Amino acid sequence: MDHRSTAPFGMPIRSTGWSGGRNVAHIVELSWWSIEVRDGEYPARQWRDAHSAALIESTVTHGARDWSWRSEDLGVVFEIGFVDADDLQRFRRLPAVVAALDAVASHSLYVYRGRGGSAGAAEPRRQGPLPVA
Repeated sequence: MDHRSTAPFGMPIRSTGWSGGRNVAHIVELSWWSIEVRDGEYPARQWRDAHSAALIESTVTHGARDWSWRSEDLGVVFEIGFVDADDLQRFRRLPAVVAALDAVASHSLYVYRGRGGSAGAAEPRRQGPLPVA
C-alpha cells in the first residue's frame, strides 16, 4: 500500500510505502509550472475568483501533487506541481482549463515552467528590497 501526501510549499513530496516487508521512503521531485495573469482591463483577481474552483478541481483530479495561488503586485500566479511533465499537457487540454485560459487577454497571460517568475526556480520570488552591493 502506498501513502502520498502533499509537502509544505516548495518541499519535495515524500512517498512512503512497503517494499519487501519493510517501510521505505521515496522523495519525488515535482515539475513546476506557473500560470500568471496580469492585471489588464479587469483586475486579475476577478479572473482568479471566477475560475479558481474549476482550476483547482482540474488540478487535483488530473495528477497534480501540489498547487498554490499567489497574489502579486501586478496580478495573480497559480503554481502547479506535477510528478510527470506530460501531466501538464493533459491538464492544459481539459475543457475547464482551456476556458479559463481563453478568458484572459493574450497580452496578460503567461504560462511558464518553474515557480515565482523565473524558469526552474525552486522557490517563489520573495517580496522586499533588493540587496545592495
